[in-house]
Amino acid sequence: FFFGSLDFLCLKMRILVGPRKDECTPLEDPQQVRDLLQPILDFLRAKKCYDFLPDSTQVVVLDLDLPLMYTFSVAHEHNVTFATLWDRRTSKYCGMLTVTDYINMLLIYHKDPDGLQAFIQGATDASDTKAEYIPIPVAHTPTSTEFLSEFASPLMQEFMNLPIRRWRDSQRKLRHGDQHHAQGTESLLSCDPEASLFTALNVLRVNRIHRLPVIDPSTATLLYVLGRKILLQYFAADFPLDSQLFSYSISDLKVGTFDKEKIITLSPTASLYEFLSTMITTGLGGLPVVDEEGTLVDIFSRYDI
Repeated sequence: FFFGSLDFLCLKMRILVGPRKDECTPLEDPQQVRDLLQPILDFLRAKKCYDFLPDSTQVVVLDLDLPLMYTFSVAHEHNVTFATLWDRRTSKYCGMLTVTDYINMLLIYHKDPDGLQAFIQGATDASDTKAEYIPIPVAHTPTSTEFLSEFASPLMQEFMNLPIRRWRDSQRKLRHGDQHHAQGTESLLSCDPEASLFTALNVLRVNRIHRLPVIDPSTATLLYVLGRKILLQYFAADFPLDSQLFSYSISDLKVGTFDKEKIITLSPTASLYEFLSTMITTGLGGLPVVDEEGTLVDIFSRYDI
């Protein structure tokens, strides 16, 4: 028998959570909802981003001129799904490389190999290539080069030898057009460690992003990257669980999607391409996999990639 941290949290909730759901007043009055949420808002406003800085954390930073093939090795070896990007020409953090980028790379290669070839040719023939691209001397490790030579096609090998900068430029141009593309590198959304947790969460919400770098403005040091997992762990450990809010079901609180017609699912026989393209077009982080009888058999997440 193993009594872990999750068991302790469940026990703590049993002791402190208060009345059972059947003893709760239905959530019909908007003022009642506001009263229930107020302690959480007060908690978020009182805590600073620095307060939940982990005792030990891992921050992965990649140079924009690093070849794409090495980003796969770094992600695999360090078990990370994102990395902060550094532009040594401007000496600034300039963006994030995430699992969504990897998915888009795979989709483009599968759906439009001719377009990918044109992209590679355009990046190679660009008149300002030598002015922009500053090659980084990197040792060719077996994990990065032998894998490519054994499993990747010549087209994919050419693509993976391009620098991250080229991929970022193409994605920025795709999102914003030529005019914005000509303005240079996008600025990175970040927050100050002294900012409130409420402020940081609002930045995530307004910009519809999943993670936010916390940077010390006095030294320009990247301290860590704020993500949902860290937030939930901190919230579960530090927020007082005696609030009546925790007595209500997620259905009562309208957390999640309960309309079957709005829930997007895929069958176990769906292709990988169908899974990836559905996640990109819907913006979902995962998809339930159900059989012919509508029984849940698995959940496929973009982080499985």
